[in-house]
Amino acid sequence: MTILDTKRKRGPSLELERKNTDTNIYNEENCIMACYFCNNHKSDIISAEDHKKYFAESIKNYLEDKYKEIKIN
Repeated sequence: MTILDTKRKRGPSLELERKNTDTNIYNEENCIMACYFCNNHKSDIISAEDHKKYFAESIKNYLEDKYKEIKIN
C-alpha cells in the first residue's frame, strides 16, 4: 500500500468527475478528470466553483507534499 492508496483501492489514478451533479449526465461538457481526493470531497453538495474557491488549493498542497514523500522513499 502506498501513501495515496485508500481502503477501496482508489487514490493513485484519476477518476471521471461530473462538474454539475444536479443532473446525472456524464458527457464531455459536464465531465472532467479529477483525483480521487477532489472527486470524493466535492461530492453532490459542493459546486465545482466552490470546490475550487475553498478547497482545491489545500488538496493540491497536500498531494504535492505526499508526492514528495513518495520520491524520498
